[in-house]
Order: sequence, then C-alpha cells, then structure tokens
Amino acid sequence: MDVLSGWIYSGFILFSGKREQPDNACYYKNIYKNLVIKMKYRICGLILALLAVINLSCLDDSGDTGGKGVLNVTVNVDTFVWGYPEQSDTDFIAFNGDTTYCWLYPDVGGDGDPVDEESLSDDPIPSTEVGDKDINIYLYEELGDNSRAYAVVRKGSTTVNGGTVTISKIVAGTYYVVAFYDYCEGGNEDNILNRYDRYSIYTETDPLEGNSTVYYDHATAIEITDDTPVDITLVINRDWVIGKPKTSTSVSAGRKFLVSGEDIPDPYTAAK
Repeated sequence: MDVLSGWIYSGFILFSGKREQPDNACYYKNIYKNLVIKMKYRICGLILALLAVINLSCLDDSGDTGGKGVLNVTVNVDTFVWGYPEQSDTDFIAFNGDTTYCWLYPDVGGDGDPVDEESLSDDPIPSTEVGDKDINIYLYEELGDNSRAYAVVRKGSTTVNGGTVTISKIVAGTYYVVAFYDYCEGGNEDNILNRYDRYSIYTETDPLEGNSTVYYDHATAIEITDDTPVDITLVINRDWVIGKPKTSTSVSAGRKFLVSGEDIPDPYTAAK
C-alpha cells in the first residue's frame, strides 16, 4: 500500500465510524479500492489542469516583443458624434442635430477621379458602412500624410467614451500616437482607419485642443521606456474627419491626414 492510498484508507475508516471486522472486511476493502481509484483520478486531473494553466500562461507570452513599456491613453470623443451614425427608423443620422441622414462633409475625398472628385456628402449612410463605433489607438514608428503608408506597431481599443486604453509590452523607443473613432466601416485587419473616421494625433506643437491635433506634420513622438508608464489624454472633435480630395490617381485620399494650413472639414461647405 503506497502512502497516498494509506492516507485515504485511514480517512475512510475514521469517518465511517467503523473498524474492519473479519466478516465484512472484503466489503469495506472493495469500497476503499473504489474510493482510492476515484481520488487518484481527481488528483491527477487537478495536476493536469494546473499544468495546462501554467502552459497557457507561457503561450500568452509567446507573442511578446520583449518590450516592457506601458502607455495609457485616455480619449474623449465629442458627444455630438459619439454613438453615431445613429439609426432612426431605416435611416442613419450623421451626428447629433443632423437632419439630412447623409454622410455630409463634401470636402472629404474618396472615390472618383482627381479632376471631378466624387463626394458622398449627399448620399444616405447605409447600415453596411457603419463602423464599430469604438475608440482605437494606433502606435506608429513613422507618420506621414497617408495613414497606411507606415505599419501600425501596437494597438488597443475601448468601447467606453472617456475610457483609458492601456497598451503594454511596448519596446522602448519613440512612437507617434493616433486615436480614432471608428465611424465608417472599412480598412483591413492591420489598419481599419477609413474615410469619415474621426481622429486625433498627439502633439506638443501648436495643439488644437489639449495635446491633440489633426495635422500629421504637428505630431510629437512620445518616448516609451521600460521603467515608467506614460499617460496621455486626447480629444476627438466632431469635424476631425480623415480623408480629403485626391490630387492624383495613385493616392488613397480617403485615408489621408490633414497637413497644417488645410481647413478642417465642414459638414455643410462645398468642396474647395
């Protein structure tokens, strides 16, 4: 009899309140054997479960970049656009106070040719093109006017307006931070920024509000280290819309950031 079996047998006799007698010894021994078998299976199951948890925790780290940096980004989206496009009967309202049920913003580019840019400002918003209406944070090592020209190196998201997105395991270095409200469906798995999404770029140079701007050439890179978490706050206003008229057939104008000197899109002004 091994030690574990001896413990189980002793406990069985103790709690049964009976000692083994010659005439019923076989009966109790059979019960005891079944009890030992069940207990061993349960203990083995617990050990395997523990090993599985340990293994899973290792798998969680398998995609670790080796970074230890942490960035906390709090984003406040203008309440006039948060939750929109909002469905009203069969139509979608562009933002709080809208009565057109259209995309608006005729100076936001996208489809069409460079000479006669097609505007969706008079087109109704279809349900198939409504975004997830959440907040996303993208980290770039480089930033240009085309939001897809450079790879997104880290990302995070939240469904809470005013919530804080924590991005961890960042390799020490400098990064540009772009926050956007997913207003319009589109993009791909790596980058879902799309025409009509509302966005904000972190800046310490001539911000439009707080530490926020829409001008990519005013972006300020933040430094991430392994030692100290970085906390920043960004705002996204109703008219901070990504996209502008094309200048050539090779440019994805619907996903371009504004550059300093350009006008912030106006929902009711004709394209310039």
